[in-house]
Amino acid sequence: MKERAESNNDFELELEIKRAEENHKNPEPVDQLAMGTLAAGTLQKGDKVVKVPVVLAELTLQIDMDTNITLPEPAIEIRRVQKRLKMTQCTLLQNASKLFAKGFVRKNIEYSTVTRTAPGQISGAIKFTTEDIQFSTIVPIVFDLAPLAPLNFNAVQNFEFLRSQALPAKFPAKDMLESGDLSEINQINTEFFNEPPFCELVSSRIVEYDEFLNRTPLPDGLFDEMTFNRVEEKMVIFVTLKILQKRQVVFSSEPAAGRNYEPDDHNPDDQNRGEQEKKKEIGESEAHTFLPIIIDT
Repeated sequence: MKERAESNNDFELELEIKRAEENHKNPEPVDQLAMGTLAAGTLQKGDKVVKVPVVLAELTLQIDMDTNITLPEPAIEIRRVQKRLKMTQCTLLQNASKLFAKGFVRKNIEYSTVTRTAPGQISGAIKFTTEDIQFSTIVPIVFDLAPLAPLNFNAVQNFEFLRSQALPAKFPAKDMLESGDLSEINQINTEFFNEPPFCELVSSRIVEYDEFLNRTPLPDGLFDEMTFNRVEEKMVIFVTLKILQKRQVVFSSEPAAGRNYEPDDHNPDDQNRGEQEKKKEIGESEAHTFLPIIIDT
């Protein structure tokens, strides 16, 4: 009876292994392409498959800011301001279609200081200071150019084998304990590596209004000149960016439908034109168009 149980276990083991191999899905999309099975159709002769970034959406973020900047020393005027936008984070939360964007505006301020005053005269030096003004925003996203690729979720499948074993002496001799084998664990782990969407900066525009605070008249010098050491800054930042995702695209080469030219005998233009001129206008050879088809993997 024990030998029969072991033979049954071996047979069940072979069946479970074959069943697991059949149920296990191959996540590699290239193999599916090699077999010619596509979500959008079937590969035909002349079709080309490439993996390229696909534009999902293009949008402009508006970020409103109000901040104060303190100069290292009193200044009499701001001579020049240079600004550069820097993005540090652009993350898309896919299941919620929310974009988290962070960054800063690098602002270089060149200003004039006062070192000496005299009646009707001011002398000083040109100095500068550079500050990073942080910003962050969260905006909803509408994918109006192409949809996101569907997410493939990881999976863990557990399976077990039937085990037959003898029961203790208090049970009838012909009875057997039929149950799963608790002395082992069998699993199939499937892991997918989805292509993450990413951002690409296109342009930025900053509209700014600055107002000088803590203005103090000079003890001597020009009567209408004052120094200040604080700047209240109001900015509206417009950031245009694209959201892309690497996708597999099929470029299908299809012959364009040829047009059969039917001359009109009642049209004097058709009567006067020669056959060669008509063929030249329409074209004797077939034109080919390349139609991109996005594959969801």
